[in-house]
Amino acid sequence: MIAINHQEKEELKKAVEFDLKEKRAAEKNIPAQKVKSGKGLFYGFIAVAVLGIGFNLYVLYQDRTQASAADVAKTPAMSSQLAGIRLCRHRLTALSEAVVAYQNELEAMPENLDDLKPRLDSQDITRDPVSGLEYRFAKDAGGGLVLQCPSPSAHGVESIEVQPGKAAVVKYLELGNR
Repeated sequence: MIAINHQEKEELKKAVEFDLKEKRAAEKNIPAQKVKSGKGLFYGFIAVAVLGIGFNLYVLYQDRTQASAADVAKTPAMSSQLAGIRLCRHRLTALSEAVVAYQNELEAMPENLDDLKPRLDSQDITRDPVSGLEYRFAKDAGGGLVLQCPSPSAHGVESIEVQPGKAAVVKYLELGNR
């Protein structure tokens, strides 16, 4: 065994006490490090998810409000277009009935609209409500009379026509031709 004298023993004791004092002082000044639990990452993910959902809801809301505003803007135009088609059909049907009455009374076909005008209640009935042009007389493939709208494109259709004694027919444009 190693023999340590009393003086060396005291010096060694002081050195150990000094080391312990330094260690305690150092522990007081250094904050304790926490063990990472991963909760910060979890809460960060939740925050990003909430922001993403909020952004998507905002985009959907904006898209729907803009789409409905565009639909509202189209509605009056379509309504007036349909009203014009309906009035044109009504006038052509009334002219068709006048042609049938003319045929029954005189046993002949009218040559033009002027032959029908004395029999009509209103002279406006001879004109297209949208373009203001007079309706046309034409012959069909069988030689019969056909009354036609002079400006079907103003109504957004291919044609509007009627044969005397029959209902008016509207031919709509194909989707690619609009």
